[in-house]
Formats: sequence, structure tokens, C-alpha cells
Amino acid sequence: MLHPIATPVFVVLSLVASYIAYRAISRGYTRVASSSDTAEKKKYKSEPSHRSSVLVALAKKEVRKFISSATYMLNGGMGAIMYIVLAVAGAINSESLTLALDMLAAEIGLAIDYNAAIPAIAIAALVLVSSTVTVSASALSLEGKSYSMLKSMPISPRTVILAKLVPHVLVSSAASLIASVILVVSFGIEPLYAVFVILTPIVANVFTALVGITMNILLPKLEFENEVQPIKQSAAVGLTMLITMVIAMTYLGVSVFLSLMGLGALAVILGTAVLILLSAVFAILAFIPMARRLESISA
Repeated sequence: MLHPIATPVFVVLSLVASYIAYRAISRGYTRVASSSDTAEKKKYKSEPSHRSSVLVALAKKEVRKFISSATYMLNGGMGAIMYIVLAVAGAINSESLTLALDMLAAEIGLAIDYNAAIPAIAIAALVLVSSTVTVSASALSLEGKSYSMLKSMPISPRTVILAKLVPHVLVSSAASLIASVILVVSFGIEPLYAVFVILTPIVANVFTALVGITMNILLPKLEFENEVQPIKQSAAVGLTMLITMVIAMTYLGVSVFLSLMGLGALAVILGTAVLILLSAVFAILAFIPMARRLESISA
């Protein structure tokens, strides 16, 4: 049973976290949208609202492209469905999973802090699912021969990159949010840990999106006969899944180990910190060297 004040505290913490995330993202959007890479574009500097509208238009275009293609949705976004499947399965078998964890701990003679262990393992499982979403890994390739037209427009490469991240982050984060809430309620996770269960998978989604777009810029596949090739058979998608899956499996293994050692809280905090650090590294890669590389790619 949760403490009587658990629900209001959880709501307040979630609202505060959401507000902080909103402010950070909105500022990032403004900086990227108002950036310029050539002298010709600097004449628009006094019109940030115009640049913002360009970013929004590009992002909407990417979302429409995603939802209009069954192949893109089913292959790139299959992980979003897996989020819900995992959460529902966890909710149905919550007692069995807790019992199995208890039996494992008894067998190795360790005492588990379930208040921290269950959130740690739940987060690790959600992070693992995040590695199966590959929407951004083919976002550039799907431009095909029309990329030359996009390249000719007076749009910052960073704006293009940011727009191509939007469908991935929106789809995966919406699904992970639903899954997180289901797990929080079904396992009765405490409010403080619940914030991590909700926010850490979103960080993982951003990380996966950044890895995907980075790999796609490094290994674009702009010439293809049908969209199945860049979505399912490209090196960018394969490398994205390999990198994120290895990190997610390592995350899961370390989280389970620390939880069994009675260090579930450390697993939660350390795991989230590592994901934030990795996201920052790939954000730098995506928005600096990859943005420059984007200008040299030709269809």
C-alpha cells in the first residue's frame, strides 16, 4: 500500500519535472531554429518566429511521413507497441514476478529492498525496449532523391536534424509514458521512484533517437527501389540497434545485479546519469560534426 500522501506528491513531482523538461526543450528548439550556418541566412536573425515556424513545418512533415507509411510505422515504431505489451504483461504477472525475485534472493542469501529493486528493474526493462525503436535511423535516408531539394533550401542543418528526431521521440515517449504509468500503478511504486520510472525511459528514447540520426547521417541510403530497403536493410538501422541494444542489455544486467545486492537505488540513479551523459555525447555528435557532414551529402 502506498502512503496516503503518495498520490499528491507524485502528481506534484511529475508536473514539476514536466515543466522543467518543457522549458529545456523549448529553449533548445529556439536556439537551434534561430541558428545560422552561412552569412546569407543571418539576415533572418531578427525573425526567430519565422525560424520556429520552419522547424514546426519540418517536424510536421516528418510526422506525416511516419504515419503515412505502414512499413515505416511497423518496422521503425514496433518498439512502441512492445512498450505496452511489456507493461500489460508486467501488470498481469506482478505478483509472480515479485515472488520470482524473492525466490532468487533467498537462493543466493541476499535481502532485497523491493521499494528500490522493482523500479530499477522496471526502468531497465523499459530502456531495453527503447532500443527497438529505430524511427530516426532511416529518417534521412527516406528523403531519397528529394534530399537535394531540401538541401537547397535556406534551412540550418541543425534544424533539419532536430525535425527528424521529433517523430522518434514523440512516438516512443508517448508509448513509454503509458507503459510507465501502468507499471507504477500495478507495482505500487513509490512517488520518488515513480518519477524515475517515467522520465528515465524518455531519456533513453532521446538517446536512441540521437544514435539513430547520427548513424543515418554517417551511412545514408538515399538511393533505393522501395522504402523497405532504408527502413529494414540499411547499415544505419543495423548499427543503431546494435549500439543501443548492447548498452540496454548492459544496463539491464547491472540493474538486476545491483538490485540483488540491495543497491536498487544506486541502480536507478547511476543508470539515469549514464543515459543522460550518453545522450549529451550523441547530441554533440549529431548537432556539430554530423550537422557539418549533412551539408556535404548529395542525393
